[in-house]
Amino acid sequence: MQTKDLRLDKIDIYGGTQARVATNDEAISSYAEAMLEGAQFPPSSPTTTAPSIG
Repeated sequence: MQTKDLRLDKIDIYGGTQARVATNDEAISSYAEAMLEGAQFPPSSPTTTAPSIG
């Protein structure tokens, strides 16, 4: 899989970017705990309708 760094300031968090209707607080807490324990997560796969980001 090819990866590319994505600058966080290029992500529009106010333009309907959330894929879920609601968040799951239990899942978020579980992920946060796993991260603090050193778990490695796979890279995310953002998509865009913009011609170019980054």
